[in-house]
Amino acid sequence: MAESNIGGSKGYEKGQLVIEDDPVDWNMDELLSYLPDQQTTDPEQNLQQGFDPPAGPNGCLPEPSIYPAPNEAAASTPWPIAQQYSGQSPGTFPGNPSSQIPDSLLKKRGYNKKYRANLKRKRQELEGQKKSFEAENERLKRGKQELEEQTKSFEAENETLKRENETLKGEKQELEEQKESFEAENETLKRENETLKRENETLKGEKQELEEQKKSFEAENETLKREKHELEDQIQVKEQEKKFILQTECKQLRDEVKAQRRDMTGEVTQLGNKFDKLELKQRNVALPSCFSSEILILL
Repeated sequence: MAESNIGGSKGYEKGQLVIEDDPVDWNMDELLSYLPDQQTTDPEQNLQQGFDPPAGPNGCLPEPSIYPAPNEAAASTPWPIAQQYSGQSPGTFPGNPSSQIPDSLLKKRGYNKKYRANLKRKRQELEGQKKSFEAENERLKRGKQELEEQTKSFEAENETLKRENETLKGEKQELEEQKESFEAENETLKRENETLKRENETLKGEKQELEEQKKSFEAENETLKREKHELEDQIQVKEQEKKFILQTECKQLRDEVKAQRRDMTGEVTQLGNKFDKLELKQRNVALPSCFSSEILILL
């Protein structure tokens, strides 16, 4: 609802112009009968004819206390005024012979014209405001409908988010439990890691000792290899020497055997000769049996 203040009126309701608390009892038909046919372009003439009277506050009619008081003749004259002054010349009235109507009516007519113009202007403004308000109302209705649809969408989304929130809460609780389990496992792994670190340090020390021993063994192995090669060379020399000695001894033994064989051959020959001689004697003297066997062995 929009409010207005036209001639003491207020209120704009359901597309109708409502005039309330009007300070003057206006008779619109009577007022319209005093309006001139048309307005000229001369401001002074319009003022004389009542088109442009002094305006009240905010362009509205002034309060009744500042209305010009009508003269006595006009105040005591019943309506219509022309019947009261039928004996006068047409278009003249007492106290204002140059005017067609009394000064009070001119003033009143000017105020009525101004009021009517203001009323029309205000009515047009209010009708424009009404159309604007109706368009705004339609826009607000559409906006309200959109907001209701958005509200429904938001409510559905809110329900979805609530369910997702519950799911996330359950997942969060599971993750917290897993976190506690992981933390306990992490502590265990930390202790094991510390133990492994200490063992690793021990193994590093042992490894270093073993590497040093390895280096010592490698050096000793190299020494043993050199000694082995030297011994092998010495053994080979000894074997060659032994072989040479054996060959020499064998040759000597062979020579000795040959010499002994030659000696024995000579002895056998001598014995053979002796045997022959003995055989010749045996024919005459029988030899002992033991002596015969010795001779046979020598042969």
